[in-house]
Amino acid sequence: MPMPHQRSAWDPSGSQDVFGDLGRMVLGEAPLSQVLHQVADQAAQALPDAMDVSVTLLDESPIGLPRPGTARSVAFGGSLAAELDERQYAAGVGPCLDAAASGDTIRVGEGHDERYAEFAAACRALGVAESLSIGLSSHQHTAPASLNVYGLPFTEEEVELATAFAGHAAVALANANLYHAMAELEHTLRRARQSEAVVDQAKGIIMARRNCTADQAFEWLRQESRDRKVGVRDLAQRIVDTRAG
Repeated sequence: MPMPHQRSAWDPSGSQDVFGDLGRMVLGEAPLSQVLHQVADQAAQALPDAMDVSVTLLDESPIGLPRPGTARSVAFGGSLAAELDERQYAAGVGPCLDAAASGDTIRVGEGHDERYAEFAAACRALGVAESLSIGLSSHQHTAPASLNVYGLPFTEEEVELATAFAGHAAVALANANLYHAMAELEHTLRRARQSEAVVDQAKGIIMARRNCTADQAFEWLRQESRDRKVGVRDLAQRIVDTRAG
């Protein structure tokens, strides 16, 4: 039988220091997983009625809709959150999934959302009176996610504080997305520069062979590319490799 969770006294005066530390981590160079684990840990410590906290991430399909069975917990404090998260993933339905997909805040417990009766019963069996899932989808290019808190019935002040923690997690996700986008752009630009260099080398070889101008060499390269049904860069690479060999 699960041990009862003891309600502890809440001292809100320490929240400012906690959010200051989180803000520096979110805006720094810490890996996303480390930031989200820190958010989950700090939320569990700051909320008196929290027993465990996790972060759910939904992978997306090419058309931007969540695919069934692709939810995962990218951060969690302990086995309680992991078990309750996995129960929802296996069933394909639950507040953490719906909050992640919609961006809404969903409370499950007595006097709150009644759509999840089966999940609420599973929570009670583990000594959890209420769950709180807060959607983190604040950016159209950020994967859907939610911050999930499991514990005793939460006060409105705790819901507000949990929402503030969720905001830090959302910023971390957006920053990770931006970093990935910048890395992809850098890779694309590097490939473009490499392609340009190879084409320039091939043009020089063609100019020497055919005694023609740079424009004529490039036009010959384009025509050969169409005739042979290969890309200009690939054809240019073949010419450079042949010359080098």
